[in-house]
Amino acid sequence: MVKDIKIIEKLSNEVNLKSILDLGCGNGRLTNCLVKKGIRVTGIDLENRSYNNNINFIKSDIRDYKINQNYDLVISSCVLHFMKKDEAINTINKMKKNTSKGGYNLLVCMSELEESKMKHYRFYPSKKELINLYKDWKIENISQSYTDWQEHDGLPIHRHNIIVFLVKNKLN
Repeated sequence: MVKDIKIIEKLSNEVNLKSILDLGCGNGRLTNCLVKKGIRVTGIDLENRSYNNNINFIKSDIRDYKINQNYDLVISSCVLHFMKKDEAINTINKMKKNTSKGGYNLLVCMSELEESKMKHYRFYPSKKELINLYKDWKIENISQSYTDWQEHDGLPIHRHNIIVFLVKNKLN
């Protein structure tokens, strides 16, 4: 999923990003390049991880965390599919609400083409569904493709169908 990092690097070169919120930040894979540029990053995740000192890490469930400020970029990468559909949509609405005017949301989602037994009650959107959720925002990038082949969590070798979706807040 190198494309998501390239999008963030390109965005940080073109736009003056001052504050980033990374929901489900994991080990900071997506935001490490921003931290190196001195951009303030807040990362929220359920698990304690080893982070660069420039990341303000908060151990919390992103569904429950109360966001109390606006950010220039809010990221959710490969976490929404762990949620029930209504929880994921609530999280997206919280992301939108806490994005600065002219700011961005970056979502990397498992798509409706994903072969999952949990798809019927979890969030696996189509491009059309994401576009509808952000109908009042400007679409900067939307692409859909497969990840590289991988093996994890005791599963046989497989790949995931993902959507990379970058939108700009033109209202607020």
